[in-house]
Amino acid sequence: MLLGFGISGTAFSVLLLMSACPVASLGVLFTLQAKGNTDPAVTLMGLSTVFSLVTIPLVFEIAGIVIHL
Repeated sequence: MLLGFGISGTAFSVLLLMSACPVASLGVLFTLQAKGNTDPAVTLMGLSTVFSLVTIPLVFEIAGIVIHL
């Protein structure tokens, strides 16, 4: 999709990295502010961080293959 908009180079890499990164802890803060149960938010944030160890390199590998096609 980024390539369809003509985005390439450093901008492409930065946007790709941002999309592959884990969710922000802001969700937990919003849950606290709404006086909700933070357990699911904390769990999902933790899982997102652990999964990002695999997804970030995977996304960049796939992008490298797509760019060279």
